[in-house]
Amino acid sequence: MTKIIRILWETLYTITEMRILIVSKSDAAGGGASAVAAQLNRLLNFENQSLHINLWRGQLSANMRALYKYFGKGISALRKLESRLGLVDFLPLELPNLLVAIRKFRPQIVHFHDLSSAISPISLFVISRFVPVVFTMHDVSPVTGGCLYPLDCDRFEKGCGNCPQLGIWPLTTKVDRTKFLKRIRLSVLKSENIFLLAPSKWLSSIVEKEVRGMKDVHVISNGVNVAKLPEVSDVDRHKSLSEFRLNPKHQTILIVASNTSDSRKGFSEASSVLRSYFLINEKFQIVLMGGTNQEAIDLLPKVPIYVAGFISDESDKLRLYSASDVLLFTSRADNQPLTILEALVSGIQIVGFEVGGLTELQMKYQGITLAQPGDEASVVRHLLENSRMKSTENIKSSTKNLASKTLSEHVFLRNHLEFYKKVIQNEK
Repeated sequence: MTKIIRILWETLYTITEMRILIVSKSDAAGGGASAVAAQLNRLLNFENQSLHINLWRGQLSANMRALYKYFGKGISALRKLESRLGLVDFLPLELPNLLVAIRKFRPQIVHFHDLSSAISPISLFVISRFVPVVFTMHDVSPVTGGCLYPLDCDRFEKGCGNCPQLGIWPLTTKVDRTKFLKRIRLSVLKSENIFLLAPSKWLSSIVEKEVRGMKDVHVISNGVNVAKLPEVSDVDRHKSLSEFRLNPKHQTILIVASNTSDSRKGFSEASSVLRSYFLINEKFQIVLMGGTNQEAIDLLPKVPIYVAGFISDESDKLRLYSASDVLLFTSRADNQPLTILEALVSGIQIVGFEVGGLTELQMKYQGITLAQPGDEASVVRHLLENSRMKSTENIKSSTKNLASKTLSEHVFLRNHLEFYKKVIQNEK
């Protein structure tokens, strides 16, 4: 009993004493890394435990502040100018405002998330001289000259330079300074009092290799709000599909894309796969979630399509997942996308390309079938196998139960609290 009381006391002490300043580019509406930052702020928001500062937009509240009150447009213009000069995210333009926020909030830790196009790595270095900095890396950009994912390029392993992604966001420039920018980024990562996190072992191993063992990268998986996960019976599923004017007897393929025009997200590959699939099986239908347009829809085969758009309500979003049979994921490069985690906790099958942190998820959870990037024929075959499966309830239930336990927000929060505690103790 004494041990239990001591553990509870230590937990409560940790929660009530910690003050975490979370910094990201946007709020949850920005998706990706900003959504993770907003989620963490919401979970930490107990006894004013955290404050989320985002740079460009957001619904402000007591625990959500905008960094720029008056000079946001000017800062944005300067960011664009430095990018044209090849100095992408080099100048710490946001640093004065961040230092003011730190002085007011007096955090024990400043936790940064997405930096690209918004925050200079130099700001992390300067702030780490005053207060411990935690940096969650959501893509490979911290160890490149600025690109989010090198794709087929291996120059980042040789110091960058002659970058093939110049002109592509966030490297919106014709001037190649990627070799210089990479040196700056790596020197910041190696600095004392900066503690590194990554959502996947895949990304942590890349970063550890680039910093040559001078820093450990702790892995904390992203989390899903499983409390919002609806219980969907076959009757509910059929009802939902009927509301979307879809056939409950046909295979329902879900595609989630924040931006169908982003070539890295693989919508072109997904549409190519589905056109090939249509030649051998016409009894399927498509649900499109996220950002899309008529030009993208025209690339798809002539089957029933339900365009859901962006869904902010988590219960509604997870209900749509649960009504689907399979998630088609053909991204050319990714880390640990929330889309995959949401599909896992919903229990639906996942078919796609083996990229980033998906391999380690496949080793842990049933229902993930991956092919080598670009191997569209194998993806078509896997979709056909999914359509012929007479019963997937056992796999679906097993995957859903395991994912709900290991990918929950409770685990996500607990892992962060434990890491924060180690960082603070390291300072004492």
